[in-house]
Amino acid sequence: MILMEFSTFREKLSRLNRDIYIHKNATFALNKEWGTSGIYLKNRRREKLKNIGVLEGAELESARKHNADDSQYIGWTARKWVPEGNKYDEEGRLIAPGWRSILIKMIKQGLIQRDKAEKIFGATLFSTYDLMSNKKKREFENA
Repeated sequence: MILMEFSTFREKLSRLNRDIYIHKNATFALNKEWGTSGIYLKNRRREKLKNIGVLEGAELESARKHNADDSQYIGWTARKWVPEGNKYDEEGRLIAPGWRSILIKMIKQGLIQRDKAEKIFGATLFSTYDLMSNKKKREFENA
């Protein structure tokens, strides 16, 4: 399995869209070895809640947090290393999405451009790999 350093992945991803960022804190629930972090999109067009002055207590605090947060969760990545293909545990659960899968998802969502991603990452993203069944992908990725 080919691995990319997390810092390299983060730098290349930011070159594709400056509004995409990876949260600086890591959690270890899904991948105890490498850790995981959320990938977010700065959402500058997010609608703010109005008339929050009529709220009190927890509702007011929740509304303030909503208005202050300008990011949208769009996915996650492994924190230490980012594999080329998805990595699964023994039970078949995804524990580290591959950088190819992450990029393909973002292309389909219209967040990044395919040609720019292929140039920056130096790889063709859509290939026969993408046409494989999930079972074949798991066998290929865990080989």
